[in-house]
Amino acid sequence: MSDAVNLIGLEISRGPIQGISTVGGSDLVTNNGPVVPNVFHFAQMTELLVGQFQQNWFTSGQLSVRYLKPLQQGEELVVKAKVISYDHDNADRANLSVWCENINGELLAVGDASCIWAL
Repeated sequence: MSDAVNLIGLEISRGPIQGISTVGGSDLVTNNGPVVPNVFHFAQMTELLVGQFQQNWFTSGQLSVRYLKPLQQGEELVVKAKVISYDHDNADRANLSVWCENINGELLAVGDASCIWAL
């Protein structure tokens, strides 16, 4: 059995990261003002996972995301992930829960990810 099994419960995080609309601006506005496009959340989650898995992310990484709440421009988010299990068919593949939250701890996006863990 792989050492990846010993990683269950490991948490990683990145941030706070200020939400800005860097690609063409956002025309979407809520009662509180302009919001950051959801692709920002996805990009920050991906960057966290690339930092953890390095080259393996590009050959074996998977990420599925569900958006819950918009991030206002100028607001900050924190990206977090936790290893929740390993693949029983391939003990080197870690399964993670991934999420973004604002500075107040409110969930903005949640997801599932998996990748081969290079040890």
